[in-house]
Amino acid sequence: MDIRADAGGIQERQCADLELAWAAGFFDGEGCFGGQRYLSASIGQVNRTNLFRFQAAVGVGVVSRPYDKGNKPISFYRAYGDNAFKLSRRLWRFLGEEKQD
Repeated sequence: MDIRADAGGIQERQCADLELAWAAGFFDGEGCFGGQRYLSASIGQVNRTNLFRFQAAVGVGVVSRPYDKGNKPISFYRAYGDNAFKLSRRLWRFLGEEKQD
């Protein structure tokens, strides 16, 4: 067994966990779960770069084009149904108690 190859895999998992932890913190502060007939998740932001980073970290959902809502255009990250459920499963261990309730 090549120890270097194994160490590379561990490092990749640690980086993925770090990005998921960042994504959970971002969602904890800026995002919300909702829905009546099916689960949904959303985050509204002026800074689209953060939304694309979030989307890449969690691997599901879409980022909208900017909408003109006053002073600055705002974009939204959104996930619905199965994708919102996948999002919740991926972030759960990193989310604060308020979002877990």
